[in-house]
Amino acid sequence: MNTASTTPAVTPYLAAVTAQLRQGLQALQSGDTPPLPPLADPPATSPLAQLQRTFTLTPYERDLLMLTLGATLDPSIAQLCNEITGQTHRCPTFTLGQALFAHADWGIINPAHPLRAWQLLELAPDFSLAHAALRLDERILCYLLGQASQDPHLQGRIDLREPQPSLPLPPSQQQLVQEMVTAWERAAAPLPRLQLTGPDPSTHPLLVAELAIELGLRVGQLAAVSLPSSEQDLAQLRTYWEREARLQSALLLVSAETLPTAQPERLAQIAHWLESLTTPVVISTTEPVLPWQNAVLSFEVGHPSFSEKRQQWRNALGEASPALETTIDQLAMQFNLNAAAVQAATAQVQPLPPEHQPQALQTFCRTHARPQLDALAERIIPRATWDDLVLPQPQQVVLLEVAQQLLHQTEVYHQWGMGRLGKGLGLSTLFHGPSGTGKSMAAEVLAGAFGLDLYRVDLSAVVSKYIGETEKNLRRIFDAASIGGVVLLFDEADALFGKRTAVRDSRDRHANQEVSYLLQRMEAYPGLAILTTNFYSALDEAFLRRLRFTVKFPYPDAPQREEIWRRVFPPQTPTHNLRYDCLGLLDLTGGNIRNIALNAAFGAAAARNPITMHHIHHAAKQEYTKLGRQLLRQEMVGWFGEVGVISNK
Repeated sequence: MNTASTTPAVTPYLAAVTAQLRQGLQALQSGDTPPLPPLADPPATSPLAQLQRTFTLTPYERDLLMLTLGATLDPSIAQLCNEITGQTHRCPTFTLGQALFAHADWGIINPAHPLRAWQLLELAPDFSLAHAALRLDERILCYLLGQASQDPHLQGRIDLREPQPSLPLPPSQQQLVQEMVTAWERAAAPLPRLQLTGPDPSTHPLLVAELAIELGLRVGQLAAVSLPSSEQDLAQLRTYWEREARLQSALLLVSAETLPTAQPERLAQIAHWLESLTTPVVISTTEPVLPWQNAVLSFEVGHPSFSEKRQQWRNALGEASPALETTIDQLAMQFNLNAAAVQAATAQVQPLPPEHQPQALQTFCRTHARPQLDALAERIIPRATWDDLVLPQPQQVVLLEVAQQLLHQTEVYHQWGMGRLGKGLGLSTLFHGPSGTGKSMAAEVLAGAFGLDLYRVDLSAVVSKYIGETEKNLRRIFDAASIGGVVLLFDEADALFGKRTAVRDSRDRHANQEVSYLLQRMEAYPGLAILTTNFYSALDEAFLRRLRFTVKFPYPDAPQREEIWRRVFPPQTPTHNLRYDCLGLLDLTGGNIRNIALNAAFGAAAARNPITMHHIHHAAKQEYTKLGRQLLRQEMVGWFGEVGVISNK
């Protein structure tokens, strides 16, 4: 039975060739006729013709492929192969091909020839090369039959897709795409590797998609960290990818943002593998980390300008944009979202009533920007308000000035053109004073007042003894923060920003470089960066001069402590006969006062009573013990007498 002629996937050409192969095998078995001449050329647009052109197959290599395909599709051909070779694998062999075809050439068994170099054919093990069973690779079989498929050898490592256009890229990024197109169009083979760097690697796939669309290519995506470490496995992966890239006209986008920079041997291995590829490659990274042996073309992908971001939001919102101009300005000032994120944000909020859209857009942008920074710093939910801060008048004035600059950034920098003065326009601020005096609370107040996320940076995780690692850690933090328009809080900053020493050795130079890099990033950071320290005198004067604001948080005096006590209990908290003027005598900071208030509240709740001076007395003794101090009698004057200000909330 001729199953080949009845298989729906088989074309008339394949059916005719299969019949010719069957006749030739029958003649070879009987020994009556000379070997077959070359098979008829396939139609120019057929998968076989495309395969032959792609891998530069000779007519004999093409015909041996067709013999192997015929044995796969037609049981009668498989049986003839079995009978002629005397094997049980029902497959052709190189020896059979030599006997069947008049144009046979033993040279094709060379591993450098296309059939073996590109693994178009698989050789069964445990046989000599000439007598090994020949089977079509699964991916090549599907390709010849015109069936869409993914190469199983690439699954789990490389995701190959058609590029999908998003919103129009900002003009500055469109220009980069055109520069990349030109670089490849003017280059001789093999094409140079392109490297995209910048603070937001999530933007890079959008540029690569536009590049691929311009050149008519598909895009395969690979995470560099997933590359195998075995040289043999790397070689196999290279073969399978390059074969697929030729079959589907594809480029490879390699994400290298999370490579282990402390493993130079691994970096060198990955760089060598990428340099061995002859198909188009684009590497995405925040900064150059791979030790290239040959030149790469590098493109810095910065954030779009304010006007570009504003236009992007207008394009995405369409007819709704005129009613959201104020919101658009705020979003363009606070966030650096790529075109895909802007598109997703507008799609999510457009079904909402117009009055709900501004808040929904702000919420989406904050949520979208969080994941990158959540892995690098601690997100703090701002709960404190201006009413919770108890500070002297001069300090309150400075904090209000910080708030005013946050509020009017768009107007001053962009509408009034003051942003052209340079990069040093960041709101870098220092809060200094004893622990518990309200530095972190003030950061919460500023973030909460403008609906911004607040992230506390753990400096112990940032500072590294390895040269260059501290700067890399800081770079990752600032790059991630710049996407989301967050408030950065560097707590206990003196651990990193202490006085710079005289340069005596390489370690001194390294310490100075760390501080200089931090100053540069703080000045360039478009949002609010706050440093807190308990040791103001330890900070370098050159560092202090580059800060926009400095706020001293003094140890509270008795009237200030009384005011803190008056504000520490929310209106719904049950209290009875609390004497705030007397509580102000406790020589404590606001942080200690809040600890005492919370512990007193739990004590009162356990006793099913409102909070009284007795509960506070017990909690105060515990707090003093924790501080290694003794609660003095003079600090409790009037606590339990009749004289004093009594409040019964």
